[in-house]
Amino acid sequence: DVSFEELDKQFGKQSVLSRAEKKKLWKKYRGKYVRWQGIVLYKGMGRVDWNRVGVSRQQGKKAEVEILFDWRMFSEVINIRIGSTVTYRGKLVSRSGIDAPYRLEDGDIE
Repeated sequence: DVSFEELDKQFGKQSVLSRAEKKKLWKKYRGKYVRWQGIVLYKGMGRVDWNRVGVSRQQGKKAEVEILFDWRMFSEVINIRIGSTVTYRGKLVSRSGIDAPYRLEDGDIE
């Protein structure tokens, strides 16, 4: 159970950790499941990217998290509305980088 704020404090732009320290610490979080809440900023519209949803804690910002879903979640993802607040969970697979959000796989929407 780690909050977005706690994780972002360690890996985000405000982090005081070196790249090497971040890389070492990331091993503790990679593959762990998180449960967070945010506003849907975008979702894939095509047959190839329908399963991608970008979420941020605030409206009008860039996506801070991109969630990837599998086919079991097709109908739920299709019914998500941009601008709505959702609680989601997923497995951390990559950390934030330059203009890249945290990425979650095995996504689920509550």
